[in-house]
Amino acid sequence: QRPEINRAFPLLDIERGGDGRTVTAYAATFGDAYEVRDQHGHYFEEIHPQAFNRAIGRGIGGVSVFFNHGRTINGDSPAELSIPLGTPLEIRADGKGLLTVTRYGNSDIADQLLRAIDDKRIVAQSFRGPIFQDGPKQLHRSGLPLITRMQLGLTEYGPTPMPVNVGAEMVSIRSTTELLTVAPE
Repeated sequence: QRPEINRAFPLLDIERGGDGRTVTAYAATFGDAYEVRDQHGHYFEEIHPQAFNRAIGRGIGGVSVFFNHGRTINGDSPAELSIPLGTPLEIRADGKGLLTVTRYGNSDIADQLLRAIDDKRIVAQSFRGPIFQDGPKQLHRSGLPLITRMQLGLTEYGPTPMPVNVGAEMVSIRSTTELLTVAPE
């Protein structure tokens, strides 16, 4: 079994319109080294711009959207958090990072999270997936190891209360009805 990675990135610049159920946000940023303390040790990590190409190439049908990886901040896994929040509409790598577009479902939890994002009480998005390949070990200017994640899988992503990297941001929250043009009466 491959080691897994869990990372959270802040959401900024929230725009809300229409019914506000479509969320565009970065799940990861590329080339930004950030400090990590996890089951793999204490180090700096950065994600290579092509790290998710294999995962994206396989399609987004197997990627789920959960709040905080389906867990409370204490690590419990209540049944209501195991239900996906929404459906990924698009996942792609751009010059900044891994951009996700998600249509949130109609549920109490999804409604609460959309309000929390809008009120800036939830300020991050997180992803999880296996580590397939790391680059050669390097030394960060801090003296800690620097690990470049060269190839990662993507099993799920979603909003989380605890960010790791300050580079990712919320791009927008919008409605599918904003795509329609209505003539004035």
